[in-house]
Amino acid sequence: MDYTIFYPTSLTEIDPLDDNVDVCVTFADGQHCTFVFATPQNLITQMKGEGKPFLEPGLPFLFVRELTDENIRACLDAISDDRAARNIYGAQIWNLMDEMRGGHDLPAE
Repeated sequence: MDYTIFYPTSLTEIDPLDDNVDVCVTFADGQHCTFVFATPQNLITQMKGEGKPFLEPGLPFLFVRELTDENIRACLDAISDDRAARNIYGAQIWNLMDEMRGGHDLPAE
């Protein structure tokens, strides 16, 4: 697939089996997205850390068994042709979350 990836945090600095990581992607059509990739174990770790048996609504995660470049690229390959999925998981959601927290206005499309 045709896209470029930038990892703000190196994959060597995280636990590949129990963590989450931001992944900045620029697709061939010019769309820029930031996705949050997580492992299933990381959800349990987050719940334990918050002392709750659930996670409150927040940013949607893309899940991989292990946080590796190969797994992240496989997931991106699966959604790269689906602009709606890119918006839900990577582009529009950041603006919506800012708005929910009382941040800036949503940009006009």
